[in-house]
Amino acid sequence: MKKYIFLILIMLILLAGCTGTGPGGAGNLSMDQVQMYAQQTMTAQASGSSGGLMIRPVLNTPASSGSGMTVISTPDYGGTITRPVYNPPTATPYSQYPYYQPQQPQQQPTNSYAVPNYAQQVNTVCERMRFIEDVTVPDNTQMQPGQIFRKVWRIQNAGSCAWSSGYQLIFAGGDAMGLNYGVNIPKAVAPGETVDISIDLTAPNAYGTYQSLWKLRSPAGNIFGTSNSENDAIWAKIVVGNSQNIATVAPGVVPLNTGCTLLSVVPAYRASFKRGEETDFIFRVRNDSGFMWDTENMDIAYIGGENMLKRKDQVRKDLPMDVAPGGTLKYALDAIVPSTPGVYTMTMGVVRGYEVLCSMDVTVNVVL
Repeated sequence: MKKYIFLILIMLILLAGCTGTGPGGAGNLSMDQVQMYAQQTMTAQASGSSGGLMIRPVLNTPASSGSGMTVISTPDYGGTITRPVYNPPTATPYSQYPYYQPQQPQQQPTNSYAVPNYAQQVNTVCERMRFIEDVTVPDNTQMQPGQIFRKVWRIQNAGSCAWSSGYQLIFAGGDAMGLNYGVNIPKAVAPGETVDISIDLTAPNAYGTYQSLWKLRSPAGNIFGTSNSENDAIWAKIVVGNSQNIATVAPGVVPLNTGCTLLSVVPAYRASFKRGEETDFIFRVRNDSGFMWDTENMDIAYIGGENMLKRKDQVRKDLPMDVAPGGTLKYALDAIVPSTPGVYTMTMGVVRGYEVLCSMDVTVNVVL
């Protein structure tokens, strides 16, 4: 045991001689300190706490700034150990390099840029109509000579301007069929809306196919149809035949009813007149229908042929008096014959709504 302790003391003495800090250091351990550490070691061994050298804590503290050294403090030994340490160099920021260019943040794509529009812009004209359907009297409806019928079209305002009730449907060519003046549309029509327009027409007396053309006219006098083309009108097209070849009768069309007898007419048949001469047409007709012709429900109407009325628009008037069955009706009309030489016939009638109760003709010869 004493031999072992002696070896320990020798080692401590050798260590004490090697722990100097060199020039400027804290100095060497004294013999008193060596003996004190040896005594503490023996005490610890006797108590069985360590079984060997007593281990003291070592405290590391940095040396002065920029020295590149670290000081290790050993408080129980009364000295310090100074050793060099490695301090890595500080990296130079990229911004200090002469050719450094900071990266610009990328902008997120947006939808605010203009996209080319390759579609042709369509400009809607102010006044235009579009045909929708024939409500009554479809094309090639067969009728009897002189038959009165009501033609109804459904059209749409296809323009950008509203129509007032001052807009008119006017005759635009073809066969007049008893009506060659304008009728007002029944209501105001906004763009895109539809309207039903009706006119009363009369089938000609001669057999054949007839077509009457119609367009719209604004209060300002602008005439327009369904397109910019020449054939842009709407029309009524009928086929006039005898009772044996009439196949169909359109809704609203009533066959001719001859419930009367024409007693006399002035002027006489094919009387001669100068071109454009004014005259009176006078009719005497007997009621053979078997019921009363009353002024509330009956009218005198122009129903076909050449319109020789002095007032072309007065194609329908109230019956001037009630006529009982078997009674006689006499009435006169202001007339003016055509300005072109030829033979002309006008047909008048007693009507109830759109039913012809009685018809009568007057025929004149226009000379040079």
